[in-house]
Amino acid sequence: MNIIDKKFFDIHSHVIAGIDDGAQSAADSLTMLKQACDSGTRYIAATPHVIWNEHQPQWTVICEECKKLNGYLKSAGINITVVSGAEVALTPELLDEIKPGEYCLNSGKYMLVELPMLQMPQYAEKVIFGLQTKGIRLIMAHPERYPEVVKNPEIVLDWLHKGLLLQVNSKSITGLFGPEIQKCVLMLLENQVVSFVASDAHSIRGRNTKLLSAYEEVAVKFGAEYAEQIFITNSRAVFKSENVVVTKPERLILPRQKGFFYKFFGR
Repeated sequence: MNIIDKKFFDIHSHVIAGIDDGAQSAADSLTMLKQACDSGTRYIAATPHVIWNEHQPQWTVICEECKKLNGYLKSAGINITVVSGAEVALTPELLDEIKPGEYCLNSGKYMLVELPMLQMPQYAEKVIFGLQTKGIRLIMAHPERYPEVVKNPEIVLDWLHKGLLLQVNSKSITGLFGPEIQKCVLMLLENQVVSFVASDAHSIRGRNTKLLSAYEEVAVKFGAEYAEQIFITNSRAVFKSENVVVTKPERLILPRQKGFFYKFFGR
């Protein structure tokens, strides 16, 4: 099997230079995008952080920067396309300020959102519902990295039943963020509640754009069909604003159960 022919679709990256804590130069951007291309990615969303009234790059600027990147890529002969998006912090201001399509992936109906790392704010449920009434479908970025989810993974069930989709980071799967986060993400994958794996790339090294290793690990542990669904099929549907079907179990098979640990960790 030629995995490079799989043509991954990456819905989360920080490849626009100088706009947030991602790429720091145009050279970094092009290197990150070439790494993605060489690893099999053919479409990638540039999703800079957006925190309303604190760090708020204009949507028109994000779209223009993506257009520039695609021009550079074409000139350099790098076969990858950048689409516009954002990683939007869930804050109350969004309810009055955000417009459908704005800060959404490829200007469609899906928005990538995140919560504060150290807390689950009380206003989150109201904001989620309010955005959904605008016709925006929400994708929760990297749930496996939230300490509250690591401690109580069944939090994600509430999100799923509220209509959210889950995107995990490729480097969580391969262990970059440590064993606890890796165990958490493997548990979410085992339960097949993950709809997307994305790079969340910030740099050339470490948190880079390469998806291939994570894809291979998921294919081995959870099957090639599921790997293709969460690295390719679902993400392609997002870029086209098509529907994504999600598994919504009533409960999770948790890591403390013997079968899971024996299967993946041998203890």
